[in-house]
Amino acid sequence: MKVNNPIFFENRRKHHEYVDQKINSIRSDKSGFINLSSLELIEVPEILREVEDKFCLDLSSNSLSDLPDWFYDLDNILFLNLRGNNFSQFPVRLLNMKSIIKIDFSFNNLGKLKFWESDNSNLEILVLDNCRLIKFPRFIKGLKKLVNLSINNNFLRKVPDWINELTNIKTLNCENNYLRNIPNIKNLNNLECLNLKKNKIVNITDDLTRRQNLEQLGLSSNKIKEYPQKLNKLRKLRRLELENNNLKVIPEFIKDLKTIEVLNISNNSISTLKPLNNLKNLKNLNFSSCNVISLEPILHILEKGTQINESPTFVNPFISSIYLKNNKLEYPPIEIIKQGNSAILRYFKRLNNTTQKAVLNEAKVLIVGRTGAGKTSLRYKLRNEKSKLPKSDESTQGIDVEILSLKLDNNNSIKLNIWDFEGQSIAYQTHQFFLSKRSLYLFVVDTRTEKTDTDYWFQIIEILGGGSPLILFNNEKQGKIAHLNHKALIERFGSFLVDQVYQIDLRKISEDKTETQKFHRFIFNTINQIKSLPLVGIKLEKSWLKVREKIQKISKSKSVISAKELFDICDENGITEKQDKLDLSQLFHDLGVFLHFQDFNSISILNNIIILRNEWSTKAVYRILKSESIKKEKGKFMLKDIQNIFNTDDNLHKDYEAEILELMVKFKLCYKVINTDYFIIPQLLEPNKISGEVFDYSETTQLKVIYDFMPKGIMTLLIIELHPFIAKNQTTVWRDGLVIEYLNSVAEIEESQGIREILIKSKGPKRNLIALKVLFAIDTINSRYNFTSKSSVKTKLQCTCKECIDNENPYFFDLLALEKYREKGGKEFPCGNTGNVASINKILSILENGEQNNNLELNLFKEANQITPEKITFDIIEVSSRVLERKFVKRIEDQINDDIVDLLRTKGYNVTDQTRSGASESGLKSGELDLMLRRKNGIPLTIIESLRLKSCGSKNRIIAAHINKLFTKYDTHGLERNFMLVFAETKNFQNLCRNYFRYIDKLNSKIGFDKKEFPITRLDKKSDLSKSANIKIAISYHLHNNETRELAHIILNMR
Repeated sequence: MKVNNPIFFENRRKHHEYVDQKINSIRSDKSGFINLSSLELIEVPEILREVEDKFCLDLSSNSLSDLPDWFYDLDNILFLNLRGNNFSQFPVRLLNMKSIIKIDFSFNNLGKLKFWESDNSNLEILVLDNCRLIKFPRFIKGLKKLVNLSINNNFLRKVPDWINELTNIKTLNCENNYLRNIPNIKNLNNLECLNLKKNKIVNITDDLTRRQNLEQLGLSSNKIKEYPQKLNKLRKLRRLELENNNLKVIPEFIKDLKTIEVLNISNNSISTLKPLNNLKNLKNLNFSSCNVISLEPILHILEKGTQINESPTFVNPFISSIYLKNNKLEYPPIEIIKQGNSAILRYFKRLNNTTQKAVLNEAKVLIVGRTGAGKTSLRYKLRNEKSKLPKSDESTQGIDVEILSLKLDNNNSIKLNIWDFEGQSIAYQTHQFFLSKRSLYLFVVDTRTEKTDTDYWFQIIEILGGGSPLILFNNEKQGKIAHLNHKALIERFGSFLVDQVYQIDLRKISEDKTETQKFHRFIFNTINQIKSLPLVGIKLEKSWLKVREKIQKISKSKSVISAKELFDICDENGITEKQDKLDLSQLFHDLGVFLHFQDFNSISILNNIIILRNEWSTKAVYRILKSESIKKEKGKFMLKDIQNIFNTDDNLHKDYEAEILELMVKFKLCYKVINTDYFIIPQLLEPNKISGEVFDYSETTQLKVIYDFMPKGIMTLLIIELHPFIAKNQTTVWRDGLVIEYLNSVAEIEESQGIREILIKSKGPKRNLIALKVLFAIDTINSRYNFTSKSSVKTKLQCTCKECIDNENPYFFDLLALEKYREKGGKEFPCGNTGNVASINKILSILENGEQNNNLELNLFKEANQITPEKITFDIIEVSSRVLERKFVKRIEDQINDDIVDLLRTKGYNVTDQTRSGASESGLKSGELDLMLRRKNGIPLTIIESLRLKSCGSKNRIIAAHINKLFTKYDTHGLERNFMLVFAETKNFQNLCRNYFRYIDKLNSKIGFDKKEFPITRLDKKSDLSKSANIKIAISYHLHNNETRELAHIILNMR
């Protein structure tokens, strides 16, 4: 087909120019690393023959199918990367190139290989992942110097016995194959790492138990039935992975592995961690998706400062971490676990020390459904079955919360916090802030219509309820019953929907014997569901429950009290420690007893009040959302407008206008327009797109995010997340979309609720980068929801075939499908509109900022989760340790700057040395470098500001100047955490550290520091992050535009 698109030809011309420039730059490249990846090469550039120094060569992700004869004469290649090309045979002549130490040949479709054996190779590392291998390549037998062999993700059924001839092997990776037995490794005495995850292994042989130098063993996702006790002979084992092996208990041999540091037993049916109570060296423990009830057996690990992570984002053997998502934890409750190690240890200390314990029989019950379905009627009957039903015009406004008490069969009672939700659609966007886990849901079916909103409610409970049970209540009105396909509902939502529907006429209860009996059965079964909820029946100190009872009495006459009043009540009941008071407040907040927003990282007025009656706050919010004056202004208002609204509601909320406004900002119901006193409620904005904001489709990047189920309010949250970037002085925004500006580029984002998708269109020199910014914002919002495989979210990327480029309606590819296809060696994919093939790498380049990508396995959303501020912190600490190891060999005046940059790059960061690029202020000396760490796609991660320090007096101005420069000049992105790397050159290191931290703690008073824009609110010393006496760490918290920005201070002893 003839191509007439001039833009297509222009893009091809630019690509060829880029390739030529890249190849020609080889002559002047002295870095020792030549990167020719992703250039669509079909032959190796002959210019490589001119390179004289030793170098590493990256030819990955091209279209090479063979190597020229002259290539085998090169004697200066150290590392050769040929992954992701079109080879059908391994070029075995490479094995005679004695300079090559490492070859990565992954993602080539090799299948069967010709026989070849070489005894002359110096090869130490060979990677043959994803090569569709059916048999173990015979040529490997001759690689006598091989140390590391990776042959993951193939179709191997057996590892040949001749593997024992490769006695130098230390690492053997055979993950994700079809192995049925442990390989015969009786002679591999140097073996340190054996990875056999994702195979079909059933039995463990004695050969494995004799590998006493083994340090890492991966056996996850196999079919192993029994673990021999002899495995306790692996005395050097540091890492063991037994994930997904149908374990009912922790294998007995593990308790003898005193050297174990990393243990993964996730996705099993383990209920107790008792066998781990003596593993003193354990640093990383992953027991996600098990049935563990108590953390008490691993308190000794927590006492060492081990970090708690709800879900595993990355596992770093240098970091102490515990991963515990999806368990049945009751001791302590997950609400306490989320507060961190100190709160957990305090919980067990209080529980073990007190002699007066009490049981908390209290639960949260949420009644949901349409307006007029009978939710309030059901609440009245739960209060007292003889209660009169509400009048027809009496309907819930916002949320009504009532405390009821039901008798149990043992003469005890259970306290229910009944939340009755308004059913009008305007309230749906706020429901997400109150629907909670570990609760019971009652859905009242609307018998007036067959459109009962079951799909919406069931799906929103599925993604926000955390598996909480849901009971269907069909309130018969005038003999009418809504006909639901209960069988289909159970098939779809059976994981949490109770398999019984209650059809009861609430008007006839206490009058009609049959209806009364049905209602009693409903209450009996409801109580049984409540008794099985987590937290119901948990043990607490008796004094805590006394505070709870006192608060309940006060709430009958007061809606709000001060935090001081709560703490005074604690004092009266013997709870005198400040931290115990805060723990009590936090737990009761999480349980829904009252609201106390503890945010001591910011200067928040919500810190100082306790909202005793939840409906007080919800009614205030709904009153603002329904205000006719604010609706008339399309959601635009000021604080004085709220004051005017509350002046007319019998002083219920008078004098608390600022607190209510901050509550709305916290719940992300509104945002403050930058540099004004105005606020905007996005759901009240003009519904129609702003006039004139129409995209043409030349040089436009398009992406889609598609939801199986789209919760109401997603676009509201997205508008609030991106509001600082709204174009034209924050005016190009409407109810279902917005236009943003960023880096001289523009993006239009619009929601189509009817088809459950968000369409992103971007233009400009950084159009891919601005599209990425939107995707990250959407991903942040989606992370708040527990989307399942039945309510999934898909990202789709625009096709880049010649017909789809610049087309208004291009074809869109599913991101995950493309990634999976590329993992299997796929290069191209047919367009669903035209049938033309499109390059997978080119499609995915949309997610790579339009630049060449050195990492073929980049998955932005996975990376977004993996690269956390904590991971960056630990990487910088590790790099700092390496610098200290070399401090007597290389002084700061020489190569320490280069060492830091190089070490960070080896960890996969894209590092920009701003000192040398001219971005730094003039006059910086060696050792005072400014680094920007970025993702591989160019997105900034953090800034490292460094300085040398010989002393630190109270009048020091250099430190304040450096911090000011970092915040005001370099960090234009509002990064979550930045770093100050301090090279201490003093004889008394400890004294300098004390003075430095004292200086930072009083930073607001220092001359030259901008305390108005970035006031420090707290300083935390982090002694648990480094055990080295030559590294001291603290994190300061700064407030800017009502958001917390962190600055980590790392001091290195360079003397």
